[in-house]
Amino acid sequence: MASYDIASLNRDVEMLLTDLNRRDQGFNPPGNGNNNNLAAAPPGATHQSPAEPPGVHQNGSDTIIPAAISGTANHPPGALAAHIKRLDFPKAHFRKSDRLKSDALEDMSLMPAQRDPVLRSEKTWTGPKLDRIIGESLDNIESALQQVVGVRVEPPCLSCLRGHGPWNSCVLLESNSDITACAGCHFRGNDVRCTYYRPPPPDTTERDRRDREIEDLREEINRLQQRSTEMTMAIDETRQTMKVLREATQGGMAADETRQTMTALAETLRFHNQQVSQARADAELLGQRHQELRTLIREAEQLQQEENKFTASTDSRRRQSHDHSSH
Repeated sequence: MASYDIASLNRDVEMLLTDLNRRDQGFNPPGNGNNNNLAAAPPGATHQSPAEPPGVHQNGSDTIIPAAISGTANHPPGALAAHIKRLDFPKAHFRKSDRLKSDALEDMSLMPAQRDPVLRSEKTWTGPKLDRIIGESLDNIESALQQVVGVRVEPPCLSCLRGHGPWNSCVLLESNSDITACAGCHFRGNDVRCTYYRPPPPDTTERDRRDREIEDLREEINRLQQRSTEMTMAIDETRQTMKVLREATQGGMAADETRQTMTALAETLRFHNQQVSQARADAELLGQRHQELRTLIREAEQLQQEENKFTASTDSRRRQSHDHSSH
C-alpha cells in the first residue's frame, strides 16, 4: 500500500475539495432565478446567454468566448463548435507541447463539426462558465468535442432520458473504440452509466504473449526432461565403468597397470561428479520451469475469464438496448 506524507495528503484533500466546489458551482438546479426566463419558453426553443465581453481564457490570452446555448432544439455548427474544436484548453495538451493527451482527441480533431453543443434547458451557463467547466478535465474536453463531431443516436441512452449529463442530445463516437459511452455520460467520467457503454476488451496482445510463453516453456521443459533421462543413463554407465575399474585394482595387477587404472578411475570419478552436478542443476531448473508454467497457465485462465465476462457484458448490454428500443 502506498504511503503518503502529510504535505502530499493535504494537497490531495485540497484538490478534492476544489473539485467538489467546482461541481457544486457548475450545477444550477431547476427553479433557480436564472431559469425563470425559460419557464414559459415553447417546446423546441433555445436560450442563448448574452454576448460575452472579451475575457481571460484558460490559456491566458484575451479571447471572446462564444455564448453558450441551452434548450431542446438542434443548432448547426457555429462559433461555439469552432471554439471547442480549437482545443485551446491546457488540459488537452501535454505540458509545453502541442501534442494532444489522448488518441480520442487526436481522432476527433480531424472530424468535421456536426452541430453546436446545446445544453439542457435547465443549465443556463454563460459562455465563460461553460468554457471553464469544459477545461476542468480531459474527460470534459473529450465530451464537448464528441458532442460537436459525433453521431446523434435514437433512442437516447437511459441516462440521457433521465436528464443526466449537460447536453440536450445523446451523441456517440462510432469510429473510435476508446470512448464508447455517449458524450453526456463521458462528461466527468461517468461512462459506466451509459446504456451504450462497452468496457474495453481484454488485451489480446497480452493473452497471445502469454500463450507463446506457455508454449516456449513447455518446449523447454520437454528438452530438460529428455536431457535428464539421457543424463541418468550416462551416470549409470559411468558408475558401471567405475565399478569395473575398482574391481580391476583389487586384482593381481602389475604396479604400472595399477597406477594407470587408478588414474582412469580418478578421471572417471571426476566426470561422474560433473554429471551429477549437471543433473542436479537441470532438476532445479526443471522445477522452476514447472512453477513458471503453472503461474502462466493460471494467469491465462484469468485472462480468459475476463474475456468471457466482457463478452457476456457486451451481449447483455446489446439485449438491454434492443429491449429498450423495442418499447
